Amino acid sequence: MPYYIAYGSNLHPLRLQHRLGAVIPLARLRLEGFTICFHKRGRDNSAKCDLIEADPTIHAYAALYQLSSEQLQQLDQFEGGYRRAFLRVELARQPPMDAITYRAETHLIDADLRPFDWYLALMRAGGEALGFDTDYQQRLAAIEQQQDADRARAAQQQRLVAALRRQDTAHLQRLPWGRAYATSTIS
Repeated sequence: MPYYIAYGSNLHPLRLQHRLGAVIPLARLRLEGFTICFHKRGRDNSAKCDLIEADPTIHAYAALYQLSSEQLQQLDQFEGGYRRAFLRVELARQPPMDAITYRAETHLIDADLRPFDWYLALMRAGGEALGFDTDYQQRLAAIEQQQDADRARAAQQQRLVAALRRQDTAHLQRLPWGRAYATSTIS
């Protein structure tokens, strides 16, 4: 069964389940030497999250999930404009494992884009559910955002965010912490 590292709008397990069916959250991760950036052009012409290499003292947060091979294939369809990349994950008392994440295709990078408010709200809901620190939440709150002109899509996504925030997520904040890092330049 493949392991998947979620750092963007798929952070919250219920969001991921909404897309793929039942998933297994395994751990919360510090992605050492990485940060997130909102510069990938989405199908809706807004900015989507990307994981980029950074100074080794910097880290991003993510969630580690176990998926089925079929779910990973489904996820590939949702993650259009991204390519698979592999990171090494270390969890306490377990051997290191490789996990899949997604990185933006370089031809879709546009630094002038802004994410939709609902997209950032999905990420904040995931960070809250997983118990990420207030610095994480403050960094997301400071991102320049835009409202979605497609009111029906925006309303649907805001309903999803509200549903995520109503869920009891105390068990997620008890997930163990691990770390993930590139073993060389990630592919």
